[in-house]
Amino acid sequence: MLNLILVKRVLLAQWTVDFRKGHLGLLGECRNAGFEPWSGDCMLFISKNKLSVKILFADPTGLWVANKQFAKGALATEFKILQRPEAQVLSFSELAMLLDGNRFIVTKRKQTWQPKNLT
Repeated sequence: MLNLILVKRVLLAQWTVDFRKGHLGLLGECRNAGFEPWSGDCMLFISKNKLSVKILFADPTGLWVANKQFAKGALATEFKILQRPEAQVLSFSELAMLLDGNRFIVTKRKQTWQPKNLT
């Protein structure tokens, strides 16, 4: 089972990837871009036609690749496709909306609450 407790960052790839690639091919794409699934990066790849999403994630026992094919058309969210490998950081809420196929645009994120010095 995909254990999201181990995920430190959720990253949305903003470059095109050949969707025929499997575990090691997607791992190579991540490493070429400077991301490391073995360190807690969860990488999402969007197909060119926006009809499917691949997720690459690593846990202590190995690599996971999950694929979701959207049944009723493409994803509603607009994505920037860049020539160079870059990624957009997503929150877990944005990940849930994306996997549901919903449209979302983040205009301003709230700052994470940090306790003041307790000493």
